Order: sequence, then C-alpha cells, then structure tokens
Amino acid sequence: MKYLMALLALVFAPLFSKAVELPKDEAQTIKPVTIKVLLQDKQASLLIEVNGAHRVFCPHSNVLLSSSSFGKRDQLFAKEEGLSWGKLLPGTQAIRIVPIDGQTTIFVNGVQYKGCLELYDIGGALRAINEVDVESYLRSCLATKFTAIQESEVLDALVITARTYAYYLVEKGRSQPWHITAEESGYQGLAVTLQHLAMEKAVTQTSHAILTYHKHPFAACYTENSAGRTASFSSIFRKKTLAPQGVVLSGMEAERQKSAWSFQISKQEFSELFQLPSPSALSVFTDKASGKVYAVKVAYGQGSKTFDFPMLQRSLGINKLKSNDFTIEETAHFYRFQGYGEGMGVGLCLHTAHLLAQKGLDAKKILSTFFADTTIEKLKNLPNNQKDLDKNL
Repeated sequence: MKYLMALLALVFAPLFSKAVELPKDEAQTIKPVTIKVLLQDKQASLLIEVNGAHRVFCPHSNVLLSSSSFGKRDQLFAKEEGLSWGKLLPGTQAIRIVPIDGQTTIFVNGVQYKGCLELYDIGGALRAINEVDVESYLRSCLATKFTAIQESEVLDALVITARTYAYYLVEKGRSQPWHITAEESGYQGLAVTLQHLAMEKAVTQTSHAILTYHKHPFAACYTENSAGRTASFSSIFRKKTLAPQGVVLSGMEAERQKSAWSFQISKQEFSELFQLPSPSALSVFTDKASGKVYAVKVAYGQGSKTFDFPMLQRSLGINKLKSNDFTIEETAHFYRFQGYGEGMGVGLCLHTAHLLAQKGLDAKKILSTFFADTTIEKLKNLPNNQKDLDKNL
C-alpha cells in the first residue's frame, strides 16, 4: 500500500503543484484600457492566423484550452460538435486567442490585428471580436481619415476627443459583447497605422489623456464645420446621456456664410427615394439652442413618417445634405434645402479648431472652447466599478 500511495503521489503531484498551475488569461485583468471591436459577424468560416506564441482560452470560464510557442494558420468553422480550427475542439462554442508577447499579431481573413481575438459560434455562424488597447485602436481609426490636418494642436485636440469617446463606450458597455463595430469606427487593424506621422505623434504625446465631464468620460464627438454653433450629443442623437451643452461661437458669422450650401430635389424623386406616397409637407425637429436638425417629419395623405438626420443624410447623399444646420423651402414641385457647415454639428469643430490654432491657441484651450466645464485627465486604467470610477476620475 505504501508503494502504491507513493506511486500515486508521484503521478498526481504535478496536477496539484502551484508550480504548474494552468496559466490564466492575464489580458482580461492586467491591461490598459481596451476596447472590443466587432470585426466579422454571421460568417460561415474565417481564416485565422496567429504569427507567434499564443494561448487559447475559453472566454466564458477562462480555462486554458491550448498553448503554443509557434504560430498557427487554419480555417475556422462552427460545427455541431464544437469549433474547428485545424482540429476539432469538442463542446467548444467560443475561444479567445491571447498573444503571449507583444510581438505576436493575429490575422483575420488576411487583415492584421494587435491584441486578443474572440471567436464565437452564434447559431452555426461565426463572430470575430478584437480586443485591443485604445491607443492602438485610435492609431488605426484615425490614420487615414485626417491626412489633410497637420497642425499639432488640432490633432492633439482631435485625438483626445476620440479617446474620450472610446473610454465612454468602454465604460458604458462593460457588460456588452462588443463596444463598437469596425465598420462604424473605421477600424482597419494594424496595417493602416504609421501612414500619418503627425497623427502618430499626436496619439503618442497625448497618451491616455481624456476629457471628463462631472468626473466621467462622455460621448465626445467631432464635426467638420459647425458653422459657428454646436449642439449637445443628447439633443441630436436623442440619447439620455451626460454630456456638455453645445456652444455658440462669437465672431463666426463671416465663416458661417462661407460654409453656405443648397440643393433641391423634386417631390416625385423624394417620394420614390423614400418609398412613400406623394408627400404633402416636410417639417423639421430642431435643437432649440443651436437650430440643428435632429429629425424630419414627412406628412403624406392620412399618415406621416419621421426620419432621423443620419438616415436622411445617407438617403439624400452626404455631398448634398452636408450638415444638419438647414431649413427646407417648399415649391409646387420641389423641396429646396439650404444650410451651413458640414457634419453633425456636435462637439469639436475641426474647421474652427484650425482657425484657433492659427491664432496660437493650444489643444487644451481649443477643447475648452467646445466642451465647457470639462477637465483633461490622464487615465491608463478604468476602475472596476462605479464607486472607483468616481474616486479616480
């Protein structure tokens, strides 16, 4: 019996030894602020390539499924028995691929990403979510959008605004499977970074800096040209959220007139475009403080339909309906839209920021112009609960 007990001890001791505890997914706990981006959804298969050392966990239980010091490239499928990535993982409907070091990157259908990758079987189709640090996320989202902007103070203000919004999404969506989609954010992974060196510098030198309002990150936005006035996020997007009020900028009337635009559309074309009976009247819903339009009501016959501004702009065309600062004039056969500026008219106005930078204002003063009663904070980690958030912000 003694020999049997000794043999059992030798066999099973490693399983209970602290020295060989299964590694835990430290990327879940010890990390900077990260954001989850939905890359792909409802896919029959995905080509997944990891080009370095990595571990594979179950995202629900944090149990280690496999570990490798080498890369791996194979097609991923969702099967009845479980996910299959080169080999079948019986009973597994989700995996989380975690790089072991900072040199490892992951490719999804040929696009390279930093951070972790979560893959889910959703009703027999695949969903891919990239969890990446916010700094890398910003480098990807902003790299190709603003190549015409070179002023460092404007870029710094823009990056801080974008980072604030990212932190807001993360804090608000703690329990959500993802915070934003790649399509709506313009996130394109690692390959598009380092294409706008001035933007790269702005991300680096403002690292972890965000705006807080009442001690919280908020839905901070930017607009191309506010035509001298902005509206609050909640008034335009009709969401009940804590955010600064809009502003009216003094001495901007001449700039406002320079930004004037107009176009007209026939009533017949309008009704065909929106698949409605011949409309009898159009009326606008506006933010009282700024005059910005957040929705348009179309009356026809005995009914009516209301379109929010983003949908109206997508349908009419962004090059025609340039902003939500407009009025509608009706004639016998046409609707004539006349407006000012460009964009949603919320948050940081890039056109005005450029003018302010030329006058010598720095990023902090530019931001305070558009976001009243806010503070710039450096925040590397988001607290785990609301009480800690209030304490740290």
